[in-house]
Amino acid sequence: MKLRTCIACLCAGFLGLAASAQEQTYQRPPQVIEDMAMASTAPRLSFNDDYSWMMRLESSPYYSVSELAQPELRLAGARINPAQHCVSRTRGYQGVTLQHIATGKEVKVGGLPDGSTLVNAEWYPTADRVMLACREAD
Repeated sequence: MKLRTCIACLCAGFLGLAASAQEQTYQRPPQVIEDMAMASTAPRLSFNDDYSWMMRLESSPYYSVSELAQPELRLAGARINPAQHCVSRTRGYQGVTLQHIATGKEVKVGGLPDGSTLVNAEWYPTADRVMLACREAD
């Protein structure tokens, strides 16, 4: 008798959970939490040898849907993108700004291909230029 009562209670509980789960819709978090989750990351800063120029690299905190949809191979714990012959899901930079420290003058780096992502940026050995490595969109 006790076994039947326990089974009946469990069935009623599961039916109640299933009914309440179907009634719920997508809910957005409070605006404060959403703003905190979507906040941009701090830029990467790099200075030339004599600290007269600063390079600021802005990045996105999230991967794009197209990056996540790319096919990848898993090899010894590494995720490889076979189309690009490199590690998949590498964070790139969306913007580069050079700032002269003494004057505060800012120079926005432009002229990059549309849809491309900067994967590396370094100062030239003479510290008067910047080298950029760019990954173009497919």
